[in-house]
Amino acid sequence: KAISGEKEWYFFTHRYRRYPNGARPNWRAASGYWKATGSDKPALTSSGMQKVG
Repeated sequence: KAISGEKEWYFFTHRYRRYPNGARPNWRAASGYWKATGSDKPALTSSGMQKVG
C-alpha cells in the first residue's frame, strides 16, 4: 500500500492501435477490456505549472 497525500494517481502505458494506420485505440486487455470514463486531461507536476509525459 502506497501512502501519499495525492487524491489522483496517473499510470502511463503504451497506447496500442486497433489497426496499424488507424487512429482508434485498442481497448482490449489480457483479462477483458476497459472503458474510458472521462475526457483526456493533462497530468501536471505538483506545482501545477508543467505537464508530465
